Amino acid sequence: MARRGWPFAVSAHTKYVGVATSKVHNGWDELRAMARGGARIVCQTHTHPPDLRLLKDPALQKDLSFSRQIMARELGAPPDFLTYPSGKWDRRVALAASAAGYRLALTEDQGSAETSPHLLGIHRYSTHRRWEEVVEAVARSAR
Repeated sequence: MARRGWPFAVSAHTKYVGVATSKVHNGWDELRAMARGGARIVCQTHTHPPDLRLLKDPALQKDLSFSRQIMARELGAPPDFLTYPSGKWDRRVALAASAAGYRLALTEDQGSAETSPHLLGIHRYSTHRRWEEVVEAVARSAR
């Protein structure tokens, strides 16, 4: 994507940076290298809870704010963008994201970014769940 000059984002949840779980997560050096190569490093909270909507307000604010502070320290600036873990969000979560300092948040809602309801509810293609759609959309845009 960088070779083609296409913008792209890499989401990271700060508790697992450089940690091996069921998969190996990128380390801070790898994330910094990706940022130098043109990626926008996007926060995906600290703990990557399965559903942000189920967190009580203090826990939600802590997970959103703490991850932003860690990224600021490790990457040199706080991220402005957030990816909702598993794409799960609602109005309360969007307002908490805004209060934590995020200007834009990515969902997994169907549709083009242009049809998104607002900047804290941007539609996106998840490469984890809809890889074929991603490939088709990129191919169409390259024509």
